[in-house]
Amino acid sequence: MGIPFTLPMGFLFTVTMGILLTIALAIQLTISSGLVLDALSAVEPGGTVALAGITMTAIPQMDYVKHLYKERILRSVANATRRDGEELLAVAAEIPIRPTTETFRLEEANQALLKLKQGRINGAAVLVIDK
Repeated sequence: MGIPFTLPMGFLFTVTMGILLTIALAIQLTISSGLVLDALSAVEPGGTVALAGITMTAIPQMDYVKHLYKERILRSVANATRRDGEELLAVAAEIPIRPTTETFRLEEANQALLKLKQGRINGAAVLVIDK
């Protein structure tokens, strides 16, 4: 997962290969836990540092005021390998899972977000991008 993937999703601050790009509210760390403290120091109050590494080294000791004060959030996000995905899809085909979706054109993204916020979508909202 790199910059072209995360920035369009709303990650205004992305750390990849140790390069800090922009300071904003959401951060995705993709490579090294050694960058966690730098990211926590840089994120705005109320911001989130999301750790997305499948394996990571230990996070160094934190200073509460410098790294977490002002409601900064440190969380991990689920991630999986390609094999994990293949195994999940094989099990899903046996169950069978019947997903419910509601599609929106890309131009309707704001309406889709509003419906999600209001709890008016049963299932998943899918944005369709015309070619």
